Amino acid sequence: MPYLSIIPAAAVADGRLSDTHIRVLCAIGTHTNKLGGNVWASVGTLAKESNLSERTVQRSVLALVECGYITRTERVGRTNLYEVSL
Repeated sequence: MPYLSIIPAAAVADGRLSDTHIRVLCAIGTHTNKLGGNVWASVGTLAKESNLSERTVQRSVLALVECGYITRTERVGRTNLYEVSL
């Protein structure tokens, strides 16, 4: 796993997000390019890296999208594409 994760600092202090949400955001952030985008890691990969279940990751992704910290583009037959909103 990489040593750095690109996430918005405001997410850490956001009372709407749980520690679980932050863990998933950090897992997504380890796969970003320098601008926070181009993440195509699977839910399984994110679950493994954050030590959570796949269903928990799915729920966390929905919460992160709802709060505006990530965007998700669904790609039929492929993994979703995520982008961290910096």
